[in-house]
Amino acid sequence: MLRKDMVASARRYANRNDGVYGLSFWSWPGLTAGQIAMRVKELHPVGRNPLAYGKLRQSTVGKVREPDSNGRTFSFRKTGQDGHYTLTFPSEPTDGDWERLESMFGPPETNPAAD
Repeated sequence: MLRKDMVASARRYANRNDGVYGLSFWSWPGLTAGQIAMRVKELHPVGRNPLAYGKLRQSTVGKVREPDSNGRTFSFRKTGQDGHYTLTFPSEPTDGDWERLESMFGPPETNPAAD
């Protein structure tokens, strides 16, 4: 996902959630990004796969929770179905937040669940 798309998504989330900026994601301990994508695909009807992107990037909750040098941290909220969460920002995301978030993920991998 491109940064401009993530920024737009975080703004849409804030508009619906009292100004709290967030990004939706799926996670199950011990599973790879590809395994998570396949599980999500199985949970949804054909044509409604929310993880149908061609590429995935993977990180860990522990890595993403690490504060920056100013103590700024991302938080997680359980939202929706089993395995669904929202990463929330401490305030409106800064360029530094986006750069740090992007650096916490591995390189793009082919998504085995892409439609």
